[in-house]
Amino acid sequence: MNPTAPIILVAFLFAVVTVTTCGGFVNASSASIEFQLGGSIRADMRDSLGQNITLQSKSAMITLIVGHAPTLGFKMEYYASGASVSPDITGAEILTTAKGNLTYPRNGGNYDFYETALFPIAPSVPGQPTLRFTRVDLESDSTCSYDSIRIYTWFDGDYRQASGFCGNTIPTSVTFQDGVLFVLFTSDGSILKTGFDFQYE
Repeated sequence: MNPTAPIILVAFLFAVVTVTTCGGFVNASSASIEFQLGGSIRADMRDSLGQNITLQSKSAMITLIVGHAPTLGFKMEYYASGASVSPDITGAEILTTAKGNLTYPRNGGNYDFYETALFPIAPSVPGQPTLRFTRVDLESDSTCSYDSIRIYTWFDGDYRQASGFCGNTIPTSVTFQDGVLFVLFTSDGSILKTGFDFQYE
């Protein structure tokens, strides 16, 4: 083990996973972490910032305080319950009406950390409708690598990215090339905002 490596757990799939090494991510709604079980953790083991070792899940963070003397190893188990969406998708809605609108998050307030929300739009009436965003309130950065919205249109048998944006700027409208597109929203683990509204017709 690298004494400067952080231990990170990000849990959001539906399987039990046992972790015995430092670093990386675990995609599971339930997990068991064993670290130096039956042994000891050296007093000089710290994360990359020289701090205590941190275990982080989507919903909680636990810090293991390493003192000035060796500490016994540990086992931690995490179980989630009541999950009702696909493992990697935190929100989804298929829109099939000839025209419509959507506000996200649906219940108002701020969106959550580590979201991946997908909104396919496939109107039942053939045509080439136009998608217009009327409000955008996302974390902003020059490359939109933290929180973002990406629009993909179906064209010539494949989905192609038509637009990607973040911050508060209303993007230009997008016309459905072959009458189908989807909106993909993702967020990271910092700075929560109020989301977005769009309409199509």
